[in-house]
Amino acid sequence: MAHNNDANSPLLSTVDNITANCPHIRILVLGKTGCGKSSLINKVFGVDQAEVSHVRPGGADIYTGFRHSSNTRFILHDSEGFEPGESEKFEKVKRFIEERTRSDVPDNEKLHVIWICISVPMANDRVMETGVQEVFNMAQERKLPAIIIFTKYDMFATKALSNQDAVAHLDREGMWQYGKDKAKEDFENLCIGPWREAVGKVPLHMVSTHPRFKHTIGAVIRATDEEIQKQTGKFSHTEPHSLNFTAAQRVNPDMKIDASIDIGRLKYWSGLLSITDFSGKKLRQCLDVIHRDIVSVWNIRNSNLLVSDKFKAKLIVLVDDLISKPSTPREGLELATVAALATAATTPIGITIIAAGVGLQLLKWIYDVYENTSGNVACVMGYVVDLTIIMHRLSSTVEVSEETVETVVQGYARSSEISQVHNDIRSFINDNFPFRLQDNDYTLNEIIRLIEKHRVQVPLTQ
Repeated sequence: MAHNNDANSPLLSTVDNITANCPHIRILVLGKTGCGKSSLINKVFGVDQAEVSHVRPGGADIYTGFRHSSNTRFILHDSEGFEPGESEKFEKVKRFIEERTRSDVPDNEKLHVIWICISVPMANDRVMETGVQEVFNMAQERKLPAIIIFTKYDMFATKALSNQDAVAHLDREGMWQYGKDKAKEDFENLCIGPWREAVGKVPLHMVSTHPRFKHTIGAVIRATDEEIQKQTGKFSHTEPHSLNFTAAQRVNPDMKIDASIDIGRLKYWSGLLSITDFSGKKLRQCLDVIHRDIVSVWNIRNSNLLVSDKFKAKLIVLVDDLISKPSTPREGLELATVAALATAATTPIGITIIAAGVGLQLLKWIYDVYENTSGNVACVMGYVVDLTIIMHRLSSTVEVSEETVETVVQGYARSSEISQVHNDIRSFINDNFPFRLQDNDYTLNEIIRLIEKHRVQVPLTQ
């Protein structure tokens, strides 16, 4: 990535650079009508049922790519399954895969992932549907990530729970545990077994949108990401397909954090004491590019609020605690600082202002030129960790609003978490500045440690 030496120009976004030639993940979802494709898409990508149901009367058009207005990081192609004798449909799918995987096709037009959706077999249902094995083999030959997904997995549990003799003596939780155990057994025998016998070991997963089986959604997402990285040969989120898929999905926040760390490690979080990209830049410009990259990876619905100057001003108020105070109280920021969050704003020249008693306080440090000082290193560390924790908390909301943002930021400001983060950063800087911080990875590893420490304390998206 080329450096931009103009002191007044914005720094280049790492995410934008990676995804410049392909800003989305293109997914083919193959499966019969009614097998649960729409429910899966709605849940994984956090979009509305009404907008996903885009196919014309009479069936899906595989050549029509669907981009959802509230999540533009994925493009969906839908195809019905095939019944015996429906060779025309099968040939159309094969032709589409062949055309979209040619080497001369631009990456943004290529097919990147196939999800083959099959309802779990009940009674005499076929587990090896017509043509599916051939489609899967085509994908493997072209190094195209393909996942076999058995949908409606909860039906195995429902079937087990209908056995009154087996569940009559159990309480509600005991019944569900019995149902889960039997579902796992049926899945092994009726789904995994036949596929492995016919094809060998393949990426094969069960899924259900039932609240009792919500973990299966996250497992499919993680498996897809792993398959993308396996086929691209790059085991991080620093290539466009894995990064776009991670940004597009809205269920697994841990993957968002992993991707943020991968992006930060690539450029702006590493070597804060010697980073040349920040030379001559104002601190506000440095924080802006870090902010853009993190918010882009999280891709929260209605995220325009999260790149606004008003939201950034709140983050700067939080970080000012690190700059202006020797320590943070054990149970959150001082009351005056918490109160100032509600009035934080940014002037036309980028200086943050907050109400302070009867007057206004200018946080002018944000407009200083970045220098290799302990204060600036602490500032960037605090900004990265504070913003990541806040994004994690916001990710559990369906759609972000100004009220939600205010509630989450205020809640974090009053928490013991921010006290631990800020005081840990102070101790780290005091103990290690400047000599050990000259190691490019030393500060980065501390940022990662703080994020890892606090990520498990935040509720995960359901």
